[in-house]
Amino acid sequence: MYKEIFLYLLLYIVLVYGFYKSFIVLRRKLYSLPNKEIIEIEVIKEVPVEVPVIKVVQNIDATIHSYKLNERSIFYSERNILVVDGVEKKIQPQTCRILELFLEEKDHKYMLEYSVIMDKLWPDGSGNTLRMHKAVDRLRALFKENDLSINIQRKNSAYQLIFWENLFEQANNKNVDEMEII
Repeated sequence: MYKEIFLYLLLYIVLVYGFYKSFIVLRRKLYSLPNKEIIEIEVIKEVPVEVPVIKVVQNIDATIHSYKLNERSIFYSERNILVVDGVEKKIQPQTCRILELFLEEKDHKYMLEYSVIMDKLWPDGSGNTLRMHKAVDRLRALFKENDLSINIQRKNSAYQLIFWENLFEQANNKNVDEMEII
């Protein structure tokens, strides 16, 4: 019987000590929080203040190159990001550079010759055709992974970026032209 009383007493002491330590820790956390003081400011008189105009010290050209690839996707070249259906996807810098090179060639039907790709990606001459084909394949895989309806076709000693919407429009226009001729 004395053992049971002793064990209950020991248990009681341990519980009281635990509550005491918890209280100390909680109190320290509460006092470490910044005190929020409410300061009321009385407005005596409103006085108009003249705000100085800031002079333009230097104009910086901060153009952001963004390209709308189709209705679902936008490509931000400086940030190496492709946004598809509102979801941002990080792109490897080399893949990003190739896509930007293609998009800059809009006037030439998005066609890039091998030599241009090699010069732009490896200006030190360290690139070879195998590395170039692998880099283009990574871009193809990016399009396929995100189902962008964009592809890259190989033509002679060049690659061409193909937008499937444009391809269908061209085919439809061609059929309409043929129908008008007949």
